[in-house]
Amino acid sequence: MGDLQPCGPVILLLLSLICTTSANVANIANSLKARYELINHNPTGSYYASITLTNTGAMPITAAGQWSLYICHENLIEFERFNLTSGQYLPTWRGGFRLSHVKGCMYKFTPDPAKFTAIGAGQERRITFLAALSISGVYDVYPNMYLADRTHSAVIPTTSDYRYFVSPFENIFQYTRDPPMDPVLPVSPVRSYMLLVNQTYPTLAPGDIIPTPKQKSDAFNGKKITIDNTWRIYHKITDNPSFQNVPMIMDYFASKLGIQQIPFSPNAPQQKVVVIDDENPPPGTENPDEWYTLTVSADHTYAKITGRTSHGIFNGFQSLQNVMSIKTGQNGQSFIEVPQLIMKDSPRFEYRGLLLDVASNFVKVSTIKLLLQAMALVKLNKLQLMLANDYAVRLEIDSIPGFHLVGSRRCHDENEDSCLFSQLGSEPSGQGVGSGYYSAAEYKDILATAKLLHIEIIPMWSFDSNMRASEIAMRAYSKATNDKSMDWSLPALDAESHFKPNLYRMGKVDPCAAETEKFIRTIVTTIRSYHEAAGYPLKTFSVGGEDTDIEAWMAKCTARRNPNMAKEHPYVQTKLAFTRMLAQVAVDNGITLNAFDNQFTAFPTRCQSNTNANCPDWLMPFDKSKWYPSQFKVSVTHRDPRVMANNRLQVKGVNATNITDYDRETKMKMFQRNGYQAIISLLDVLDFSVKQEPNPYVPGEMMFGRTPVPVQHVFSMWPEAMCCSRYECFVQTNPDGYVHKQGFHPPVCLEDVNAPGPLGIQAFISTRKIRTEADLFQLLFPRLLALAERAWHRASWENTVKRSIREIMHAARIAEIQDFQKFKAILGTKLLPLLDRHGVLYYMTPPGAVLRNLTSNINDTNKAVSAKTEYPGFVPQIKTDKMSDFQDIVDDTRYDIKHAEFRTRNQASTRFSRSEIVRTDYTDKYAREHIDIRNKLDQNSFLEYPILTRFRGQDDPSGVNSYALRVNIPLYFDKEFNMYFNKTGYDAFILRKPILRREQEQIRERHLQMLQQRRELLLQQSRQGAAAPPGASQNQFNGPMTSNQNRMTTQNFNPMSSNAQNPNAMSSGIRTSLMMNSDNPMGSTNRVQG
Repeated sequence: MGDLQPCGPVILLLLSLICTTSANVANIANSLKARYELINHNPTGSYYASITLTNTGAMPITAAGQWSLYICHENLIEFERFNLTSGQYLPTWRGGFRLSHVKGCMYKFTPDPAKFTAIGAGQERRITFLAALSISGVYDVYPNMYLADRTHSAVIPTTSDYRYFVSPFENIFQYTRDPPMDPVLPVSPVRSYMLLVNQTYPTLAPGDIIPTPKQKSDAFNGKKITIDNTWRIYHKITDNPSFQNVPMIMDYFASKLGIQQIPFSPNAPQQKVVVIDDENPPPGTENPDEWYTLTVSADHTYAKITGRTSHGIFNGFQSLQNVMSIKTGQNGQSFIEVPQLIMKDSPRFEYRGLLLDVASNFVKVSTIKLLLQAMALVKLNKLQLMLANDYAVRLEIDSIPGFHLVGSRRCHDENEDSCLFSQLGSEPSGQGVGSGYYSAAEYKDILATAKLLHIEIIPMWSFDSNMRASEIAMRAYSKATNDKSMDWSLPALDAESHFKPNLYRMGKVDPCAAETEKFIRTIVTTIRSYHEAAGYPLKTFSVGGEDTDIEAWMAKCTARRNPNMAKEHPYVQTKLAFTRMLAQVAVDNGITLNAFDNQFTAFPTRCQSNTNANCPDWLMPFDKSKWYPSQFKVSVTHRDPRVMANNRLQVKGVNATNITDYDRETKMKMFQRNGYQAIISLLDVLDFSVKQEPNPYVPGEMMFGRTPVPVQHVFSMWPEAMCCSRYECFVQTNPDGYVHKQGFHPPVCLEDVNAPGPLGIQAFISTRKIRTEADLFQLLFPRLLALAERAWHRASWENTVKRSIREIMHAARIAEIQDFQKFKAILGTKLLPLLDRHGVLYYMTPPGAVLRNLTSNINDTNKAVSAKTEYPGFVPQIKTDKMSDFQDIVDDTRYDIKHAEFRTRNQASTRFSRSEIVRTDYTDKYAREHIDIRNKLDQNSFLEYPILTRFRGQDDPSGVNSYALRVNIPLYFDKEFNMYFNKTGYDAFILRKPILRREQEQIRERHLQMLQQRRELLLQQSRQGAAAPPGASQNQFNGPMTSNQNRMTTQNFNPMSSNAQNPNAMSSGIRTSLMMNSDNPMGSTNRVQG
């Protein structure tokens, strides 16, 4: 990384005075101990939290010195008192501090001389507040709270690590996000054991690897070859343009095997050799440029890899690495064992990748290179690096000298003259993971590693609504150099612009500025020059594509007096013009353009005529053949390729008569029909920023309404089925698939069995809450290995749209589960130990464990212990209250226990999972609390939340000492109707409940009558041999009632069941009646994402 001078000159003597600390600010910060506590989540998406400041010094802390406490808090604080237009709070005090929003995630609490009382030595001051949405654990709390006055800043030392300043998550109101009904509980050892105890794993064959090869033969009676330092490696490739950098690749192969490379000659040895040769694949091979064969012969003592290209033979070598075992002989010398086998293989997808955000928080060069090594092991071939977004610019652009110095550095500078203002827990000094950049030389070093490993680096620079860091850096550059040719900033308009979800106004692209186009061209051509200098030409450039709000777009183009503003549908016209400019930049640089699919659409618009030559089709992507240069190459990334059909049908209306197949097709199909190649990056499966399990101490995030993304979800996805991408959506879909079927209404979502399918799939990860390499790799692995399997291998159980869903619902589901067990076996015994040797810190789950009574006396502490690990080859360990350290568990071993900790260790005993505690008096704390609270609801609909029980009588509307309780938070719950209320709404609801109950029963009776009528009609038609009525099947009835009403039968209606979790389970008429007659019984429903 280029040197960052924390207190030195930045761009022509722009000085940051914030880097030093005044005696007053530093003394106060060093005297304070800060603790962040989640008090409780509230129903429907909000929570109470507090910051407790303890004076550990000898002197009282007063308001003198005009200092403020600065914190980064992603969810909007006191959202009901925040004005989204002005960006200011109604006067709000907490603990004597006045609250204000600075920008982005940053807030400050400033001591108010009229309300703040001194914090004496040893005293505490609590700042309690209400926040929007939820948090899922300690990683949602940003570190580095700090104090600052007008010129100086200092971090509160105890807030540098969550372990020292975030209070434990100890009860159901903290570790569930919508108590008391949230079913997403942390995984306990007992429940984990129940899932693992009956799992069986197949016996692996020697050639079983990840990703699964197309063809392999390894039934050779256990024969093996032994590769030691007496072996040699050579290649027989001559004058083949498909093989580039052969000498560099051969050096890599030789070093990995620890053997000597020799030139090929007629006298070259034929035994104890590894031979590399070129060979053409059979006709019809998928992605033939990556095809390879691997032959290992124990009879002839050699290994041979062939392929059509250097990429193919590299894939073959990775398979060789995955099947070989490193052994140590009696003389202490290492050697390699490889089973005899034959493989012939090629990938299903050309594009198999990961989008890594290095902009939000900086990722070191060494970490990226280690990631590339791990990706190569499983044949992933694309790494997209997000180099610039709202939070930072991470690459030196040598054609704009000094531009990156401001854009790559975050510090305490509210004016943002010398750096970006601190965000995401950055240190105010400008040091730490919030700051950093890749020099041109370092970026070329990354390219060199990627070139060797045959992984394409795809730079991504946000030319969309996330250009804030670029805009601030360019503003500083133009001020320092007086070169305004690329400064598109319009500060007056930015000040009036709507807030973005991250609570920034600034940074929305100016599509009509000539300065914007020059900046984009400069960035693209400079990065292309880096690739050329590294000998790894730039093939693809990603431009982001997050939509800018229409008002900001139009305001900027109006200020620029853009001629498109005078045309019909100006937003559509200017968006089309902007994308045409991007297309021309790509053509001029000879590259493929990649963007999120939003970039090439302008819906919803009022341009509804398909025959209007001056406007693209309504709710359609821009037609590539019509609007862009013929040489233009483009791919779009779909984060949800399924939603287009729903949007179009909703806009047209369910009773519209002009609905066509175009209105039912998937978004991916619609883009393909208009000339775009598709990359699938599903938000619900491939967002690796999301936790792997719902535990507050597991890295990652889990926004309100989201569920974890475990390895199995990634493994089980169907990348070639767009209407339904996983088995779990069957229950909501037509069991005959998403195709036209004679006698039936067309499905809402229509698949095309002749569609070409996607170019590939890509996972993505944001680093907003990632601060270490360990955090990053625990979120990526082993899920990235499951992605590699699906990207390379097409499983027999997948729904590939070539057959109806009905055909794959039963036997294929069993095959999927068996396949996943085999995948886990390969991970545990082969691939994860290989990652251990590379130093990749993948996520390890604690074991499942149970304590079993040996006598009828439940108080007897003599227990038998059983435990199971997530993956074969790993070992469960125990530490009881009478042990000083952990020891391996042997099933049914007896221990004298009151409580015990359990953890998992790897094969090499070099890594351990976190530990989980099991007590003899309650073995599953999480489930027990959940059940207790639900039982309380049977007796009383009102639950007292911790905010009430802990602070009863301390409510302080002025906010001077404690907090102000919101009376409209819905803390009342009715079990029968499964609804939350505030106090006023609950009182009104109780009065109307008998009437509502009768109305609900009438709806249920009408529903049952209709079901019976349809059953009788089906029975009659089946006897007559007639077709089923349109929209009906034996498994699904599509009458006028809703799907939620369908579930409310006398047999299965249970208002506390999972089917009743959706408040819409109540009929719309009753809900409307409640809303009209109980003065908003749902309480405050206005939630703001912060």
